Amino acid sequence: MANQVILISLTVIFVLLCINCFVQHHRRAVRREKALYLPNGILWIGMICGAVFLVFAWLAAEQDGGIGLTITFGGFVLLGMLLMVGWRNCYIVYDKQGFTQHNFLGMQRSFSYDQVTGWQLNKPNPMEA
Repeated sequence: MANQVILISLTVIFVLLCINCFVQHHRRAVRREKALYLPNGILWIGMICGAVFLVFAWLAAEQDGGIGLTITFGGFVLLGMLLMVGWRNCYIVYDKQGFTQHNFLGMQRSFSYDQVTGWQLNKPNPMEA
């Protein structure tokens, strides 16, 4: 019984998130403002991994693999869903006044170009040596 509740919940959330990402993908294609997005490959990897492990979770539950196996596969489904949420929520919109950054949780921060003081590289540039 617990397996079924977990699987039904995961399936409903996964399907709703997939529908939401498809709608967001269409909105991005017709958006007029200038924006930087994560690559679509992240969305597709999340969807494929989530769907494959959701099927594995259902098969494990049908063959009485135990709740541990269902939770393990459910964890991998959640990782795929996290990729999808990241693809959906992480982006930067910019214009002549400044830019707005949207993070993983959907919160946004706005900056003007005057606030940018410089660029920083995390590793040394081999061309300067």
